[in-house]
Amino acid sequence: MTPKNIKEYISDDNDRLDGIFRVFRDFRRGNAKTGKDLLHALMAGINRHIQWEEKILFPLLENRMGLSDRGPTPSMREEHRELEAVLNGLHDEVLGNRSASGDIERELVDLLARHHRKGDDHFYPMLDHSLSDDEKMAAYHQMKSIPLEKINRCCGQSGQDRTEERP
Repeated sequence: MTPKNIKEYISDDNDRLDGIFRVFRDFRRGNAKTGKDLLHALMAGINRHIQWEEKILFPLLENRMGLSDRGPTPSMREEHRELEAVLNGLHDEVLGNRSASGDIERELVDLLARHHRKGDDHFYPMLDHSLSDDEKMAAYHQMKSIPLEKINRCCGQSGQDRTEERP
């Protein structure tokens, strides 16, 4: 199935990642192995999402609109760096078997919500409006060419996650 627009495809991926995070939070305290596996799946999924935006989608809009230093993309890139830092902190906490205060998880929830709002309210509508259907399809195929298996992972994990991959 192909999406009607880029926003729909990204929203579906956001929902998938939010689901992994919810399950991770449930399993983290009760089953350390499953919690670690879910964290690795979440990190791979978010890293792939960041690659989609930074390597494919941001350049499309920036080139089309001449927005390399303004518009939503500079702040969204900064949020990516924040996400990476928070995920690394969560990773260190989980793999170090440190008890969870919940602070890192709350920070991740807040950061993801802010990033999703910016994308859903500004970036993706601008992108979908500025691209032809053929350009959207080309972007979709480029995004599909970055499978989870190719995402760099830590701890010797493969790129597979425990959720179904969309066709």
